[in-house]
Amino acid sequence: MLESIKMHTRQKAIRIHAQSEKAVTCVDSKFGGEFYLPADMQLPASASGEEMEFLAQINFSQMPPLPGFPDKGLLQFFLCTAEEEMEEMEMAAPSSQGHFQVRYFPSIEWKPSDGHNLATHQKQALKGRWPMERLEGAMEFEQAEEMATLSLGEEGIITNLGAEAFVEQLTEDELEEAGYDLSDCADVDRFCMDFGNWGCKAGGYPSIRQGDLRLDEDGFEEYTTLLFQYDLTTQQELEADTFSFLIRPADLAACRFEDILLCWHNCY
Repeated sequence: MLESIKMHTRQKAIRIHAQSEKAVTCVDSKFGGEFYLPADMQLPASASGEEMEFLAQINFSQMPPLPGFPDKGLLQFFLCTAEEEMEEMEMAAPSSQGHFQVRYFPSIEWKPSDGHNLATHQKQALKGRWPMERLEGAMEFEQAEEMATLSLGEEGIITNLGAEAFVEQLTEDELEEAGYDLSDCADVDRFCMDFGNWGCKAGGYPSIRQGDLRLDEDGFEEYTTLLFQYDLTTQQELEADTFSFLIRPADLAACRFEDILLCWHNCY
């Protein structure tokens, strides 16, 4: 059954790794640090006026091709990290609620001498307001294929929105034959790590923990494409923060990034 799931749910993805030793400019694909900000543009702010923190940006001309995604332009991700704002943030929230913002620049007007087009990451000013590790450094891209995410919920094995039909016949007995005893905590952790699709990436399947958050509200199921996942999960830390930015396919095709759904989870 696992092979059947792999066959029927395969999707292309670009996995992204942080490389802290590689030099980058403010217009390169990167996590944290200095980022592109035109002189006439302000930093994004929450509904209460709180400045957001720069998380990452993808320069599509540097990323390998991915079906449906742009091949040029700069896409930026910002998050409000003020603790009071994060406490109010829903587990799944559209960008209209002001907890985060995605910005897209179809073209970049910048050269190294343009210091006025440079904004400095607010890390020191924001440090301690929200206790989360930050990724830093250049992005390294790796082409990949993923099968639908598998995890464990209150009612057994769960998967992503739209892939339910392919996994509904997967049983714990079959997983035990594959080497996963779901009555054993260590095996549960290994199963969730092996099939969780964790890590930073564009495309593919979002990671899930207790269920796909797009099932929580009417209309959320329309956001079927994983635009970007910013993820701190590791084998040693399975309860770290995961931010999955999702978009409607038609909006992605038109390079419209004003209406994004963010699913944030950080516990098993």
